[in-house]
This record gives sequence, structure tokens and C-alpha cells, in this order.
Amino acid sequence: MNIFISYSHDDRSRVEPYVEKLKKIKSIKTFWDKDILAGQQWLEVLTNQVTASSVLVVFISDKSINSKFVLREVSMVDAKEGAQIVPIFLDPVENKLKSTGLGFLLTERVAIKSYSMDFNEVCESLINALPQEKDKPSSHIMISVMGAKGGTGKGTFVDAASQLVASTGTNVLIIDADLETGGFTIVFGNRAKRKSNVWSMLDAAYERSHKEPEHRKKDMGLWDITPPYLRKPGFGRIYLIPGRLASDSRPGWDALADIPQKDRSHAALEILEEACARCEHAHENIGCILIDCGAENNPLVSAGFVLAHYGYLVASPSRARAGDIPRWNEMHRQRYPEYVLEPMHIIVNQAQFDTPLAWGGVPGSVSFLPEDSTLRSAAARGDYDFELTGLNSFFLAVLDVLQHTFSSEHQFILPDEVEIWVRPWMKQLIEKKVPQRLMKTREFIINRVLGFLLPILGIALVVGFATLNLILTKRASPREMAKIAIIQLNDPNQANDLKDQIHNGVDFEKVATDHSLHSESKISDGLLPNAIPISDAIPDFGEFPGLATFLKTAEAGSVSPEIYRSGDFLYLVKLQEKSMAPPPFSYSNEALKFSGAVGIIAGFACIGIGIWIYLMMRRRRLLLMEIIARGEDKNYLEHLLRHAQEKGALKWLKTILNKELSLQKMLE
Repeated sequence: MNIFISYSHDDRSRVEPYVEKLKKIKSIKTFWDKDILAGQQWLEVLTNQVTASSVLVVFISDKSINSKFVLREVSMVDAKEGAQIVPIFLDPVENKLKSTGLGFLLTERVAIKSYSMDFNEVCESLINALPQEKDKPSSHIMISVMGAKGGTGKGTFVDAASQLVASTGTNVLIIDADLETGGFTIVFGNRAKRKSNVWSMLDAAYERSHKEPEHRKKDMGLWDITPPYLRKPGFGRIYLIPGRLASDSRPGWDALADIPQKDRSHAALEILEEACARCEHAHENIGCILIDCGAENNPLVSAGFVLAHYGYLVASPSRARAGDIPRWNEMHRQRYPEYVLEPMHIIVNQAQFDTPLAWGGVPGSVSFLPEDSTLRSAAARGDYDFELTGLNSFFLAVLDVLQHTFSSEHQFILPDEVEIWVRPWMKQLIEKKVPQRLMKTREFIINRVLGFLLPILGIALVVGFATLNLILTKRASPREMAKIAIIQLNDPNQANDLKDQIHNGVDFEKVATDHSLHSESKISDGLLPNAIPISDAIPDFGEFPGLATFLKTAEAGSVSPEIYRSGDFLYLVKLQEKSMAPPPFSYSNEALKFSGAVGIIAGFACIGIGIWIYLMMRRRRLLLMEIIARGEDKNYLEHLLRHAQEKGALKWLKTILNKELSLQKMLE
């Protein structure tokens, strides 16, 4: 039961003793403004708490009768269907109250006059005025979960919660009350090693409607759907009452349709109570019952929330259905007005980074479960293996939700994941000195060396093949050839005179003969008589700066030679003919092109693999060194459990430990 205390701040010292008295009652959750934490939006917190409360206790005094905040809080609760207001007069202000808005709201409410009573009498009257709750099953912690619609991940949340509770050694019963689809039974019932033809929830509903299509013996047994990793000593078992059997074709919506509306809610409650009573058919005592209530208007949804200590609504990231939350709360209250229902905690599944912002301002308790690809792939395989790495991110988030919403008296069924999942095998690692020995193994050293060498090899391959490809491409280009005549000048003073003679039409060879000068032509590869590649060098004559430019720009047959110096001599050079020659090397071989590309790709692959190996081995080495130094520190073990990056390395360590233990067992 949730109680909100409304009062004037000026009366805090007089109100506080009553609040302390209420807070000592375990079955009551009492809230007043002193419970607001630093940094919280106080008005938003007060609004959410008033909305979630089923009882408002308002303390009336000279100060509070004119308080706008007290009036606002009383107005909010007065508008709620089924909520109760208990007025307590601190001062005799009945006459003053009549002329106020607060007095109008409290006119027909029976008040407690504390100014004429002692403290114990007031407390007794207050407790007697509170609505009497139904007795919940004393030996079971009851959890009910409904979905805002189909496909929100409600069944996955129920399964995760059941495994978390079972990991503490507590046995769990799951009741699939989704009569229409039996979704939980379809998805998770496959874990049952033996699926007997037990009495399903759909069978029970049709029996209650007196519409039994067949007469058969009631098998009140349960399906054992405990995942393999929990089938070990020290862990609890998970049992299931199926929603419907695969062979049952009867419609779920028709199961309770013929029961009169006024009796339907009572019938739904009895169906669930009878299902809970089937705990005696389990081989062990059941400590927790989880009810998968289905979605929306299923008659069993509200009945599940009547029985539950904790009720959850699982929604998708879209806020489209958030407006329906008050309607569902009202639906529960209208079906069971004689019961005080626990507040419904909202869980937004598959939340992204911006989902909390989208759900801001929604009244009540709202929690967020992250999108987890690891969980999705495990669910697709039907393989949950959270031993060693503890739990994946989704399960850890579910555990956080349960720890936040469970009262202190029920926290014992929630696991200390460090003690259950990490410390036992970490202790074995340290005792057997596995980290120290592992860093000295040949495999570990080789992998570290490969992490250094492969990137170097990859760089060499990429550079080598890229350079070779560049050289071959250059050699494969067509070349421009030139036929030239060269006159070596004995007297440098003759250079300009001879140049003018040739320019005026005198034959180049005649000039050389008349002046007894040395004339020579060059032949290159037989492509052209006396032809050489255009460059700044002529074989046997040395370097001629600017020659290449002259040959490229000059026209063949030009009468104007150019003077060039090479070493101690001057030369007259005349262009006689130009031509394009095919390349001396043909790079048309596709195999050579393909091999070059493959070499470069192989180089990049070596770089990538080498960097991956280096980072992996570096992370593993750091992990091993941290385990040696901090392996018994619970904060460090909590860090390992909560951070996904380390979990791959943890699984590698556990695999090594298991191999060692198996080998040791074989030797023994």
C-alpha cells in the first residue's frame, strides 16, 4: 500500500512522529517531501508520488487549510477512482475549513481529531482507517507482468527475471496467463525436456465457463523449463504452467466470454489462485511466482495485479501507448474495487539512447531496458549461457529494475551476481596461478609476436606491390622518339657562326665537313635510323640541360639547330625526325594486374589481422595482470561483470580454466 502525506511545512515537527510510525509498518510504503533526493525536480516527484498512491493522509491545521499545495494534492487524489483520503485535524479548525476549497473536497470525509486524542490513539485510528489489504500468499513472492501490446518483449523480461531469481537457489513458477497466443509457452516451453499433456490455463478457463469440449483427467503437473546452465547444485528450478498446448485450437478470447460480466473478474481471480496452488506439484518448494498476464484486455491481467506484490507493464520504445497507462490502471481498479493494487511499474524495452528523453514526464516509476544484440542472437538459438560472464547487458538491466522496485524484505531472492558468477571461478584462477602460467605459454608468446610482425609484413607487401605496379605502368607507356644530328665544336667561338650558316640554309653535314668537325648520329633500338628517346641525355655524349624541351617543342626538319654544352665541349644539335614508338614492355597481361591487386589486398589483410591480434593480446595481457593484482577486489569483479568489452576475454579465460580442470580430472 502506498501512502502520500500532505501537510504544511510549518507543521513538519508535529507531522513527523506519525510519518515515522507509518514507515515502521512493512506492508506500507509512506512518502512525504523529506524523501525527495537532492537534485530531483521536487514538483515532478510530488506529482508522480501522488499519482502512484492509493491513500492520501492530509494533516489539517491553521497553516494547511490555505495551502495551495495541500489543495492541489487532495484534488488529485479526490479525482482518482478508488483512492482514499484520511483527514487528520491537528488544530480545531473545522469551522474555518468549511469556507475553503479544501473544506469542499473533505466535506463528506470522516476525520481524525488528533487535538483531542493522545498520540497512540491517533495512530490506532489512522491504521484502522486504512483499507485492509487482501492476504497475499505468504510463502511466495508474486510478480505480474503485462504488455502494452504484443511484441514488446514481455516474455523475455519474465524469462530473465525467472533466471535471476533461480540463480539464488529460489525455485520459480511461471504462469502463462496469455490465453490467446500462449506466447511464452511457444517461445520458452521448448526448454522442457518432457512436455506432458498438463492442465493448461486455457483448460482452466474453459472449465470455469462450463464449456469443456472433452473429458480428460486433470494433470496438474508442471513443465521444467530450467535452462542447462542452471541445472546444477545450488541453483533453483524454473517451472511453467503453459498458457495453451500446441494441439489446442480453441480460441482464447472465448474462454471467459460466457461468464456474466459481474462474475468474470471473480472467476479470473480464482483461476489464477488455483494455478498458484499447483506449486505443491513441484519437486521443490516454490519461492517466487511470475505471472505473464498477456496484453491489454485479457481478463486475467487485472487478476494478476491483484495477487502481485509487484506489477510491471512492458512497453516498446515508442511513447504512443503511454497515454493508455492511466486507462489500464483504471481498468484494474474497476474490475477489483475492493482490493488495493500495488502501483504499476513501467518498463520500456529495447531502449535507445534517446528513449528516456521521449518518456520524460510520464507519471509513475519508469525504467529502461537496453537493446541487446547478444540476447537476441542467444534467444534465436535458444541458447542462454550466462555462466562465467555473469549476465548479458539485458539481464543486468532487468536485475537493476528488480532491485529498484523490490522492497527490502524481498531483496533476498535477487542475486549478488559477483558472488554467483565471477568470484568462484576467479578464485580458482588465482589459486592455480593460471594468469601467470598463461602469459608464459608458447601460444600466448607467438600470438603477441604475430601481433607485431603481421602489420610490418602487411606494410611491406602493400608498399612493394604498389611500387612494382607503378614501375610496370610507367614502362608500359608509349615513348616519343627523335632522330637528331650532332656536331661537336672544336672552337667554341664558331658556335654562333655555324648556327647562322645552318639557319641560312647551309646543309648540316656540309657545315661539319667544311669545318672538319666531328658529326655523329645516334641509333636507338633500331626504331628509327639515328633515333634516340627524347631526354636530357644522349648516350656517349653526356647531359644536355634543356635538350628534352627543345626536342619536344621543335618541329622535325627545322633549319635552326640549338647549341648545348656538355662537359667541356659545345655541340650543335638538330632535330631531323620525331615519332611515337611502342613501349619496350607490354603490361597487358591480366594475370600480372590481378597478382598485383591480390598482393596489395593481402598486405592490408595482414595489417588488419595483425592489429586485431595485437589489440586482443594486449587486452588479454592487461586483464591477466589486473587479475593478479586485483582478482579479489569486489569492485573490480563488478567492473568485469558490467563491461561488455571484457566479457569476451573472460569467456576465453573460463574456457582455459575448464580445459585445465577437465585435464586434471582425467589425470586423477
